[in-house]
Amino acid sequence: MHIYPASRIWLVAIVLLIALLLALPNVFGEAPAVQLSRNDRAAASEADIATVKATKPGASALTFRSDSASSANDWKYYPVNVSLTAPGAWTMNGDEALPSMDCVDLDLGFTPATNLISLRRLDLPVGQRATTFTAWLDEGTARLEVVEHVYRRQAGGTYAYEAPRFDYKALLEVDPTGFVRRYPTLWEAVTEE
Repeated sequence: MHIYPASRIWLVAIVLLIALLLALPNVFGEAPAVQLSRNDRAAASEADIATVKATKPGASALTFRSDSASSANDWKYYPVNVSLTAPGAWTMNGDEALPSMDCVDLDLGFTPATNLISLRRLDLPVGQRATTFTAWLDEGTARLEVVEHVYRRQAGGTYAYEAPRFDYKALLEVDPTGFVRRYPTLWEAVTEE
């Protein structure tokens, strides 16, 4: 009987463990995640969670609260699958929503994380200005529309930002990763200490 050195046994065990970790995504498949949050920071109700769980498997879903809702418990729920096709057209739930245009970014109007995508892609030096057009998901109608964004990089981690369609101009404060920390009149990051 041949006895293998402990180092070979450990090497085989490590290789098998790595192979198992790499194979796990194929075993479990896609497991989409949806985050529900409320303005009052209370937990989502069982009814809200049940609505999300009832979404057909494989569908993406966006859930958000409308300002026109009658209470903090009112949610608008849209099963949505948005994608950019190779020719450059945006589709929504499999149907063409915007024809082929220069919209390479998706603007989810309910989060300032949207600007992170454009800011990182543009990577503007201080003083430079850029105009982009994005596919904007209108949370009120659950439709995609083209929206113009204008960015001018300022010193000190700020960008002069304009969204002409909404007659909005502001100075966005961003962190070193490009995430918007302050979006005047709309959003501000809060750090709990």
